[in-house]
Amino acid sequence: MTSSLLETSEDEEAKRKEAEKAAKKAKKGLSESELNAEVAITLCETATETIIFIPGVYVGGDKEDEFAAATRANMNYTALQEKKISSDTYIDRGSQTLNLTQKTREITFQGYQ
Repeated sequence: MTSSLLETSEDEEAKRKEAEKAAKKAKKGLSESELNAEVAITLCETATETIIFIPGVYVGGDKEDEFAAATRANMNYTALQEKKISSDTYIDRGSQTLNLTQKTREITFQGYQ
């Protein structure tokens, strides 16, 4: 009878684990004072970074040789775009992506016997 009154190391370990669980459970979340506390948030913008910059080219009509060169370059680019339209092998049609399972002869004619 006296041995039941004495605590073993296993009982002490179990009590310690229960106390740790209770402490973790009590620690979860914020306390009332933390929930009611005022929080200051400051929003600010970050610097803008340019990844690529391609400036446009403007050629005035008063410089005829530069204007003619820019016009030729634009026409060459337009011709290149028209060639590329038909070079892709894309076809606008539906496609079946699942292969149907093939039936064996026994399965196919089983209902007709």
